[in-house]
Amino acid sequence: MYYDLAASIVRLPQNKSAMDLLTQHEFVWAEHGEELAQWATIASNTPGLEPVSAGMRGGETRYTYKGKSVNVPLEESRDDNLISVYTLSQLVKDDAELRMCTDTTGNSEQAFLVLPPAQWQRLEDACGKDAVSFRFFALPPSLEAFFEQAFADENMHRYDQG
Repeated sequence: MYYDLAASIVRLPQNKSAMDLLTQHEFVWAEHGEELAQWATIASNTPGLEPVSAGMRGGETRYTYKGKSVNVPLEESRDDNLISVYTLSQLVKDDAELRMCTDTTGNSEQAFLVLPPAQWQRLEDACGKDAVSFRFFALPPSLEAFFEQAFADENMHRYDQG
């Protein structure tokens, strides 16, 4: 289901935005603190995935997935939704990979597509790694690198030329 959506987005001409497809399908969006509910919807439609729960421990927000828990390093800033999605991605990475849709870079919110790692590999094999990375940003292993790479100039001004 989500693989076909990803393939449709990757196969768009590179001068065409994928925003129409993004607004019509299920993604994890970094907005309004709804990322865990969105994840739960996607997980319910994807074999092998489970919901992620949130709780507090020692004044810190913690996410738990399949018995593994991590602290969410929230800063009480406008970046907290992105931090939350990034933390979610690191917690579930053995079962699913969240990649940011580069078409949403520069917007007030960003969309992340969820696929099992084997499906991302299949998509790269079918369409080419460069074509996939043009549309979907693979999240690096550190939060700082994520912010630096995700909001690089080449992503921020992709469609400025029309």
